[in-house]
Amino acid sequence: MTSVKQRLEEGWIQARIVLEIIGKPKGHVEKTMQDYVEKIKKEKDLEVLHVDINEVQKQETGAKDEKMVKEMWATFAELEILFKNLPRVTYFCFEYMPSSIEIIEPQNLQVNGNDLTSFFTDLQMRLHEIDMIAKQQKSQTMFWESQIKGLLRNFVMVALSSRELTADELSKITGVQKNTLEDFLDELVDKNEVKMVGEKYRKVLDGKKQS
Repeated sequence: MTSVKQRLEEGWIQARIVLEIIGKPKGHVEKTMQDYVEKIKKEKDLEVLHVDINEVQKQETGAKDEKMVKEMWATFAELEILFKNLPRVTYFCFEYMPSSIEIIEPQNLQVNGNDLTSFFTDLQMRLHEIDMIAKQQKSQTMFWESQIKGLLRNFVMVALSSRELTADELSKITGVQKNTLEDFLDELVDKNEVKMVGEKYRKVLDGKKQS
């Protein structure tokens, strides 16, 4: 087996990597990290010299709402890896998204033009991919927000069609949190679709108050 020293003399790069995973349940987080490490070991043009997987720890999210996740499980792994060249380091960073990377050897790296071009090409490609995904997600989010707002508006209008109701009462009927619902009701008030009378909301018919 080729020694670390020989690999470094051949131009390989020795680095210390930290990978982090957070999620739930605990068993899933443990298995995911183990699978991640095994996948890395099978990658070409790199050699895993050392692996240290930290014990999974519970983390409080600080969420106060009963419906929100209050705790997650997290772990991290420290790996010492030999990479054949700088492009392999770049590939690893894009593929596995480590939380940190420290170059151990060599202390001084000589980067040729081809490697630098490859790095910036990969970087631009990944940035374009992220930008495209972000735009798609934004478009989908806007679509569903519009659909949900339309449904909520119809729900509120039906509820107010026969009587005036407070925000608390509408919250119980719709299942939407009071603070969120009040912001939505303010929008309906601005559009003159709903009018506030004291603490209650009243439906507006054809721009005129319900008698």
